[in-house]
Amino acid sequence: MATKCRVLETGTCEITWGYKKGTHNGIDLVGANYTLQWEVAHSDGVVVQVESDCNYNTYPNGKHIYGNYVKIKHDDGYYTLYAHIKYGTVQVKVGQRVKRGDRLGYMGNTGFSNGGHLHWEVRNTSDVTIDPTPYLDADLPSSPTPTPTYKYKIGDVVDINGVYVSSTSTQKLTPAITRGTITRIVDGTRNPYLLDNGNIGWVNDDCIVSQPEVQYKTVVNCYWLNLRTSPNYGNNVYTAVQAGTKLEYITTVDGWAKVKYKGKILYCGSQYLK
Repeated sequence: MATKCRVLETGTCEITWGYKKGTHNGIDLVGANYTLQWEVAHSDGVVVQVESDCNYNTYPNGKHIYGNYVKIKHDDGYYTLYAHIKYGTVQVKVGQRVKRGDRLGYMGNTGFSNGGHLHWEVRNTSDVTIDPTPYLDADLPSSPTPTPTYKYKIGDVVDINGVYVSSTSTQKLTPAITRGTITRIVDGTRNPYLLDNGNIGWVNDDCIVSQPEVQYKTVVNCYWLNLRTSPNYGNNVYTAVQAGTKLEYITTVDGWAKVKYKGKILYCGSQYLK
């Protein structure tokens, strides 16, 4: 049944899949009568993340989950995210200020998507997903919870001297890898920083020895270099870059260089970097 919404240009939508915390962290929408529509900004804000170069669908493998997407930080501190946008239709860029109703992109089927639709998320001031359904045709909360101040932020590369198995654990372990990237921060926990999406573990400020200076290395010994989502050869190529491209270098383990490209942590053979 069609319902009013502020994230489609027509102002009405059909909900095809609801929110379920930890399983489906947003809601899926199509236009009234199951049509594809222009996606628009829910509220005023600033664009903080954009992906616009995904021209493929990864269902059912789950790679590159959001496809093309736009993420906005709103004036009240909350975030909204618009995923699976059609290739070639993204209308905004990072740093751009948008108003409620501004076009962001057209519904598509990019990323981990089973048919054209909008996957829409709402995140609180700590960038944690919440149920977006109450805000589909209503303002975001006007009095957000104050954002805690952390010494480090998502994306920081840090050297560590210990690791915990969870955000609340008290048993410190010796990690196999002593350098990682903060990929998540959980408020109000003993060990708020998650490293490498859980591949290393959780740490707190006491675990972090230093924040190394950013290093860059250049792609050599090939015309094109595949950057992969995990340190192994398989169906895990995220993108390819040309010889001469400079990559932010993090570390090397077992012949695999861990690098950052366009804000994403990726891997490649260390012999192709100098």
